Amino acid sequence: MAADSEDLVFRFMFTSLENSPEVELRFKISTYVRDMKTTILTLNWPPGAIQASEVERLRLLAEGKEFMDTNTLADLKLRGNNGSPIPVHVNVVLKSKGPKTAGGGACEGSAAQRAVCYCCVL
Repeated sequence: MAADSEDLVFRFMFTSLENSPEVELRFKISTYVRDMKTTILTLNWPPGAIQASEVERLRLLAEGKEFMDTNTLADLKLRGNNGSPIPVHVNVVLKSKGPKTAGGGACEGSAAQRAVCYCCVL
């Protein structure tokens, strides 16, 4: 994809995965966050990481914000780093293997509910 002013470059850091792999990707500013996540899971999943099929969801965090699926990149108003890739922490929430509650969600205290990002925003 050719670079232009409508593109943003991201460095995705999978801090919750073993060896903390990193992936750099370019997206148009009109891209929805849900489409970014789909691209990461289906086309750019780090080799040697857990299987993408074991992932319940991805949490993307940058500049002190969690990216919501319904937002576009323009909605996030990211400042960027003067042409350098924008660092994004990827928190991988695994599918629960335990029993489900009546509402269909994982039981209280499951790994999916305890997933926490300990990012330090400077």
